[in-house]
Amino acid sequence: MSGALERRYGEQDLELARELARRAALSLDNALLYGEARGAQARTARLQAVTAALSRAATEDAVAQVLAREVWEASGATRVAVLALEADGRTRALRVLGYPDDAAERLTRNAPADSLMTPRPGGRREAWWFGSLEEALAVHPREEDLARRLGPGASAVIPLWGETRVQGLLLLGWPEPRAFAPAERAFLEALAHQCAQALERAALYEALRERTERLRQALVTGDVGTWRLDLLRGQEVRDAALNHLLGLPAVDTQAPLGDFLQYMHPDDLALLGPEVRRQQEAAPVCFELEFRLVRRDGGIRWVHSGGQSLAGPDGKVAYLTGAMADITRRKEAEERLQLLLDASRVLALRLDEVEQALPEVARLVADHVATGCLVDLAALDGTLRRVTAAHREPALDARLKAALSTGGRGPEHPALRCFTSGEVCFLSSPDCMRSDGMSSSDEHRALLEHLAPTSVLSVPLRSRGRTLGVVTLFTAAPQRTLVAADVTMAEELALRVSVALENARLFHDAQSAVRLRDEFLSVASHELKTPLTSLILQHNLIGRALELAGAQGAVSGRLATAQRQVLRLTALVDNLLDVSRLSLGKLALERAEVDLAQLTRDAVERLEDVFAQARCPLRVELPRTLTGQWDALRLDQVLVNLLSNAAKYGAGHPVSVRAGLGADGEAWLEVRDEGIGIEADALPRLFGRFERAVSDRHYGGMGLGLYISRRIVDALGGSIEVASLPGQGATFTLRLPRAPAPERLSGTPPS
Repeated sequence: MSGALERRYGEQDLELARELARRAALSLDNALLYGEARGAQARTARLQAVTAALSRAATEDAVAQVLAREVWEASGATRVAVLALEADGRTRALRVLGYPDDAAERLTRNAPADSLMTPRPGGRREAWWFGSLEEALAVHPREEDLARRLGPGASAVIPLWGETRVQGLLLLGWPEPRAFAPAERAFLEALAHQCAQALERAALYEALRERTERLRQALVTGDVGTWRLDLLRGQEVRDAALNHLLGLPAVDTQAPLGDFLQYMHPDDLALLGPEVRRQQEAAPVCFELEFRLVRRDGGIRWVHSGGQSLAGPDGKVAYLTGAMADITRRKEAEERLQLLLDASRVLALRLDEVEQALPEVARLVADHVATGCLVDLAALDGTLRRVTAAHREPALDARLKAALSTGGRGPEHPALRCFTSGEVCFLSSPDCMRSDGMSSSDEHRALLEHLAPTSVLSVPLRSRGRTLGVVTLFTAAPQRTLVAADVTMAEELALRVSVALENARLFHDAQSAVRLRDEFLSVASHELKTPLTSLILQHNLIGRALELAGAQGAVSGRLATAQRQVLRLTALVDNLLDVSRLSLGKLALERAEVDLAQLTRDAVERLEDVFAQARCPLRVELPRTLTGQWDALRLDQVLVNLLSNAAKYGAGHPVSVRAGLGADGEAWLEVRDEGIGIEADALPRLFGRFERAVSDRHYGGMGLGLYISRRIVDALGGSIEVASLPGQGATFTLRLPRAPAPERLSGTPPS
């Protein structure tokens, strides 16, 4: 029976067993492949979920939270730490899970990255996978105490390698030793790489956000806004900074095309409107404009707008984009400077009558930097008198001027306080509304309330330790209030007005002194003429008595010397008298028919002895007659001066006298000497009062002859010129119109 049951396996049985084994192996392979496929599918799904979560993470903390959560769930690790790597090579903990307190403190203490991630041979920074404690200690022997406290389990250090550098580290720990499958390693490294990329994006986003915020703050703080006009959609976009500049809420806005024009100043809109339309129609170009904006609160701001027009697909202008910068401060500084320049010009043109220039100065102040301006000067009794006032608005300007003669200033009025103390008085908006102490009459109080000043500035006019008056500036809404720069400008303006007032006073004092001097010279000259005339008569009588007595000795010679000195003194007195008459405008001309040729011959004949003593050969070339309507006495005075100078400065050399008619019918006379000549730098001042071209020590004289001659010739409508070179003599040319010319001496002030 047993033998019947026994059988031996043959080839067929062996083949069947092999087929069963092959099919079992194939089933196992399929099961493994299915398991791996399921695992790969699960890891892929988790990577996709991580990618989606990281795409929503905009900060480092959010990225670290996603990574720690996903790694914790996917790897089975009981310890997870995400560390960021700083630029100095130290770490910064972003997320720490499952570590004991001492280990967590160790990780958050900015440890060097090299203490956690030892470089691979060749400097490569790759992940470290430690299946047990012993493997970890072999690489990090210095961290033995910490590693043993964490237990004998496996651990891993995975670098978060981004596109350019390592962004941080991912630390993992398991409670038991284990082996790491290649797929697990690849999955965790893929998670780390995605995390590194997310950290890079978060850093870039944070940097961009920070820079954007800094730019926005800079634009708002610097009053620079950007704009864009979309001509295709009919929209204009203004950023928050530009809206802040306009006094609107500081947010980005979109508005219909042309909405911005409502904020442009009406005076500038009329000029800039065509330019704006041209930019929208012309070929793409860059442009720059300066104009005023009217804020929502009514304030006016100057802006500089620069931009560029951009073409669309059809080549026509489709967009205009640019920026606007607030240049109000620059414009205000330019206005202050222009005010000082204009005020200086006005004051310089009215040197003698500065008080008449003050209304124009006040108008300049009101037009440039303030709403209104008041000028007060000190009266003789020590009080303030209102000189002028100006306001930007014509109605209020007329009201201010009508109130010039009325009082009403109270003891707290800034002008009175400034005048009393001699110091600047500045009132801000709250102080300006206290009108009770600033006015002492109902009329003045009503005017002050109607003006509604928001700031008042009073600056003293001081000179030589005295307060000459006060300049007061005030502003009212919507104009800006006065600031420190306006105080400096007002002080400079007050200084210039004070200097002008002091110069005018000195000028009037000098004019009075000159008038007194001229009057004294006139009186003294007249008084001196009487004794000189008597002295000349006595000399003549003595000479005649000597001739009758036949006493021709030493007495006659001394008498002749005395007569010459008296004649010289008489000439000097005559010159002083002429100068005083010229200064006072009292030298009149008596015109008559005069023969210049005969007048010259007579003068030459009288001066023959002078030329003989000077050893000057005289050559005279004169026409037979040369007549015209002139003053014979004054013209003779001119001829004598010219001939005397020729004999004095041309001593020992020939002197020539010529005369004739010019092509235009004008009479001319020329006196030429070949003496010492005149230096070029002395020629322009030769005809000035008390001016001399040579030393009076060697040639004497008072320097009045040519001055008087020039003024007489000018009065006759003619001219006198000189041409000279040093060492080659001088030529004086006299030109006179033969017809009567308007008299210029009567009423002419001294030059």
